[in-house]
Amino acid sequence: MRNHFPRRIAALFLVTATALHAATTYYVDGSGGKNSNSGTAPNAAWKDFTYINDRILLPGDRLLIKRGSVINQELRLDARGTAERWAEIGAYGEGARPIIRRNHDINDRCVLVSNPDFLRIRNLVVSHAGKGLIVSYTAPGHGNLLIEDCIAHHIEGLYRSDSSGIPEWRDFRPPPNDGVGGPQVSAGIGVMGIGRDITLRDCEVFQNSWGFFVMGQRVLLDRVFCHDNYAFNTAPHPALVSVSNVVLQNSVFDAPGYHAHAGTMGIMLVDPVKLAIRNCTFRNQPDSGCHDEGGIDFEAGGDGCLIENCTFQNNAGAAIEVWKSAARVSSRITGRTSSARRRFSSGARNGLRPKSAAAPARFTTTAASCCPA
Repeated sequence: MRNHFPRRIAALFLVTATALHAATTYYVDGSGGKNSNSGTAPNAAWKDFTYINDRILLPGDRLLIKRGSVINQELRLDARGTAERWAEIGAYGEGARPIIRRNHDINDRCVLVSNPDFLRIRNLVVSHAGKGLIVSYTAPGHGNLLIEDCIAHHIEGLYRSDSSGIPEWRDFRPPPNDGVGGPQVSAGIGVMGIGRDITLRDCEVFQNSWGFFVMGQRVLLDRVFCHDNYAFNTAPHPALVSVSNVVLQNSVFDAPGYHAHAGTMGIMLVDPVKLAIRNCTFRNQPDSGCHDEGGIDFEAGGDGCLIENCTFQNNAGAAIEVWKSAARVSSRITGRTSSARRRFSSGARNGLRPKSAAAPARFTTTAASCCPA
């Protein structure tokens, strides 16, 4: 019989050591810091991420970047906070949010956090890279992530598997994989893989290929401003993919996508389960000469979905599209518009694409069928 006692003792020791960990705050000052400093006091801050990269933030640990800093280096971390003692990546001092600004190259990434538990990410700007703020969940059982008051802009170039259109990057390959076997996309804010209990709030994303790309279970997106994502041929839409128990609320999507060869929409939903979209505005999706160009896109199924008190205004395409057999979807996604004409499209990608009316159309769920026969 195999003796598991030593392994159990080692696991118990690790849990106990984590619980007793004395929290450390690390400081980075892009203008006044020095990498010869200890990095554990504001007046002894590091200059960049060289000595914090590839570390694990333990319960109560914080990485704080001085406001006003502009740093051209990828930040890579793991985090193992607890419900009582969250880990944190944020800012200190006064002034503008710190910026992680790369070289505007498709091979650049701003931030990669892997399999975090109980982590807050606050008050950051990421810009000018192939990938922005990326949180990657590759192992089950991890979660409790809060991203708030962050801005992502000029994150562009990756649409699906390659750059797909920006001439100077057309033959480039994506940056190193984030550990998830799924899509390689230029997301301003990306939560990839199989995480749970994810909150994204009070964030702004603009001039990105994908404003945000979120996967996971028990997800809340609140007060997100996604606008002016004019990246030619690589800017389809923000996306919620393989999500369950999701609420998207109080958010504005104003020209959230521009042009992509397979179509653009205000937001793309792929296989959402128990999704509610409430009090959101989808407007000004431009006519860039590609498919769709509307509001909400149920790209591949969906179950238990609710769209309530949303406004659709001045979009080139339909307010809501359901790209599947109407008979399969209409029993799951139901609703009506308050205007005289419905704003729904179903069937093949090149099928129905009614133009939205000049006045806003509001969509509220009811028990009636929403999809055309």
